Amino acid sequence: MPYPVQQLVQGFINLGPFFSANTDLYNWAQGTAAGREICDRCANTGAIPDPEADHADLMAECKELLEFKDSLEDSLTWKTTEPITTWQGIGFSSTPSRYVQTISISNSLTGTIPIAAMNTFTRLQTLELYSNTFTGGRIPTQLGDFTELQTLNLSNNQLTGTIPTQLGNLTNLQTLNLSRNTLRDRIPVELGNLSTTLQTLNLSDNQLAGTIPAALGNLSRTLQSLNLYSNTLTSSIPESLGNLVTLQTLNLARNSLTGTIPATLGNLADLLTLNLYTNSLTGTIPAALRTLSSLETLDLSYNQLSSTIPAALASLSNTLLTFNLAGNTITGCLPNDLERMSVLSRTLELCTPPTATPTVTPTVTPTPTPSCSDSAAVSRRSRL
Repeated sequence: MPYPVQQLVQGFINLGPFFSANTDLYNWAQGTAAGREICDRCANTGAIPDPEADHADLMAECKELLEFKDSLEDSLTWKTTEPITTWQGIGFSSTPSRYVQTISISNSLTGTIPIAAMNTFTRLQTLELYSNTFTGGRIPTQLGDFTELQTLNLSNNQLTGTIPTQLGNLTNLQTLNLSRNTLRDRIPVELGNLSTTLQTLNLSDNQLAGTIPAALGNLSRTLQSLNLYSNTLTSSIPESLGNLVTLQTLNLARNSLTGTIPATLGNLADLLTLNLYTNSLTGTIPAALRTLSSLETLDLSYNQLSSTIPAALASLSNTLLTFNLAGNTITGCLPNDLERMSVLSRTLELCTPPTATPTVTPTVTPTPTPSCSDSAAVSRRSRL
C-alpha cells in the first residue's frame, strides 16, 4: 500500500533535528507545494517503494535527481514507477547510508551542465557526462567543490571557455578527461596539485594554447597517461616531465612545440608510447632515450630534427614496434639492431610518404632500409 503523503511529510517534520544538516529537505517537507509534488512523485509512485523501510536520504536524492532531470533537455528514461536505484546511469553507495555516488550519462543531454541541480551531490565519486551536446556550455567552476570525485569525464561535448583553476582542488581525482571539446587558453598550473592520485590526464583535441606547465611534473607519483594531442601549445617541452616516472603514455603530437627533446625523458623507464610528431622540434635525437627499456612506439616524425640516429638507440630493438622519423633531416645509417627490425615485421619509417598526414597511431608498411653503404639514400629519403 502506498505510504500516505501527509504522514510521510509529518514524519519528516517530527524528525527535524535528524535533518538539521539538510535544511533544504526539512523546509521542503514542511509543506511547500513543490515539496508535496516531489514527495508524491517519489513516495507514492514506486521510485521509493517503501519510504518507511528505505533510508530517508534516498528521498532527498530522488528529489534532487528529478530536479536534475527537469533542468535538462534530455531523453533520459527515468521513470518514477521504477525504483530510484535502477535508474539508468545512476549509482548509489551501499548501506547503511544511501546517496548518489555515480552519474554516468552520454548521448542524451543538451543545453548546459546543470550544476545548480547538482549542488547536493557533493559526495559524488564519478561524474561522466560525455558525448552529449552542451553547445556553447562551459565547465562550471563549482565542480571544484566536489572534492570526493575520483573520475571526471566531460569529453566530446562541444564545451567552450577555459579549464577552471578550481579543478586543482579535486585532490582525490584519478581520471580527468576533457578531450574533444573546444576549450581555449592555458592549461591551469593548478592541475599540478593533483599529485597524489591522478593517473590519467587527457586534454587532447581542444584549442589550448600557451606553454605546457612545468607544474605537471609534480604528478610524479601516479600519472600513467598524459595526452595533450592536437592543441596549439607552444614553447618547449618542460624538462620536469622527466619526473613522471610512472608514465606509460606521453602524447604531445600535433602542437606547435619548439626547442629540443629533453634528455630527461630518458628517465621514464615505464614508458610504452612516446608521440611527439607534427611539431617544430629541433636539434638531435637524445641518446638518453636508450634507457626507455619498455618503449614500443617512438614517433618523432614531421619535426625539424637533424643529425644522425644515435647508435645507443639500438638498445630499444627488443621492444620497439614502431619507429617513425619521417619528415626530418636525419642523415647517416640505422644502428644495426634497428636495421633488422624490418626482418622482424616491425614498423620502420624513415622516408616521407606521399601524403604527409600522420594519424594518432601511425601505421605504415615496412620498407627495406638502406644499408650503411648507401647512407646518402637514408639522408635523401628522410627529408621532407
